[in-house]
Amino acid sequence: TFIITVVTISQAYGACGAKQGVPVINASISAGDQELYRTYPNFLYSPALINLNREQLLLLQTLHAGGPLSSKTKVGVVIAGNDPSYQRVYDTTVNPTLTSYGVPHESYVITQQSDIQGALLRFIQVGVTLVDFIAPNGVSEVLFMNAAEQQQYRPVYGLGDSSAPWFVASGAPKNQIKERVQEAAKILG
Repeated sequence: TFIITVVTISQAYGACGAKQGVPVINASISAGDQELYRTYPNFLYSPALINLNREQLLLLQTLHAGGPLSSKTKVGVVIAGNDPSYQRVYDTTVNPTLTSYGVPHESYVITQQSDIQGALLRFIQVGVTLVDFIAPNGVSEVLFMNAAEQQQYRPVYGLGDSSAPWFVASGAPKNQIKERVQEAAKILG
C-alpha cells in the first residue's frame, strides 16, 4: 500500500505516512526540502523532482553566472510560511549562498494573501531589484506580480520549477514577465 499525491508535499505528509507506515509518492510540481527527505527516508519519495534546496542553489548559481545576481543586486526572498521546509531552505541554502556571493538580501515570510502587499511594499522601500520565491505552485508569485504591476514595480524574478513557470506565465501581468522572459533567454543562452 502507498499514497500518490498531486498536492504539494509538506512536513505533515511525511509525518502522516511515517506514522501509518505507508509510503507517500509525491507527484506534485513541488518537492520538499532535503531535511524532509532525511527525516522520512522510507516514507517520502519525489521521483521526478530535485529537492527545494538543490533547486534554489541551481537557480542562484545560474542567476549569479548569468549576471543579474551580483553584489550590486538587492534581493528580496518571499518565503511561504505554511510549512517549515520553506524557512529551512532559506536558512540552509538561500541565505548562505547569497551571503557567500556578497549579495545584500532580506526575506519576508507570507502566511496569508494580505502578506503579499507587505512584502511588496518592503521590497520597494529597500530597493530590491531581484525577487526570489521559496513557495510552492506559483500562486504566491502570481499574486505578488499582480500587486507589483499595480505599483509599476518590475524587478527581476527568480523562478524555479516549483514556482510552476507555466502557471505564472498564464496568470501574471504581461508587463511583469515580458521583459523578464527576454532576460532569462539571454542568461540561458
